[in-house]
Amino acid sequence: SLLTFLINSPSLSSISKTVMFDGSPAKAKAMLSRSSSPIKAILLPSRSPCEIGYNVLGYIEENRIPEEARLKGETLLTKLTALRNKFPGLIRDVRGLGLLIGVEFQGVSAFELSKKLLNLGYITLPSGLNGEVLELAPPVVITGEIIEDFTDKFTWILRKWTSLI
Repeated sequence: SLLTFLINSPSLSSISKTVMFDGSPAKAKAMLSRSSSPIKAILLPSRSPCEIGYNVLGYIEENRIPEEARLKGETLLTKLTALRNKFPGLIRDVRGLGLLIGVEFQGVSAFELSKKLLNLGYITLPSGLNGEVLELAPPVVITGEIIEDFTDKFTWILRKWTSLI
């Protein structure tokens, strides 16, 4: 059977394998080059889950995905910590690791904030025992512009919120 998986290997410049397609042998060829997308989907017959996992882990390591998540998370945490200092009556704490971040509020419903952010195009999750924590878990492909836009819109919402209190 055919299995599609992600691979990024400079040693694979051209792959040609005979595979079974609709019960008959067929030639499947995937051309890989440095100029194409960094993630390539190729068809190979009967790859084991271990081989697939190894290739995925290789991609993650080669492209320094954890480092990228750490750096982007630090940027977002710094901006959110500045907001905590700007709105100490609303934001009790900001904490996180990488791009998994929680903003703890006092006297504010994280559920209500989450709805307002959703209306502006940002998916966040309310959590905590009393719905006082807003969880942020953006993907590692988030850009600096999106982080900046998010913090600008979040600041705007918090300013509106403080004017209502």
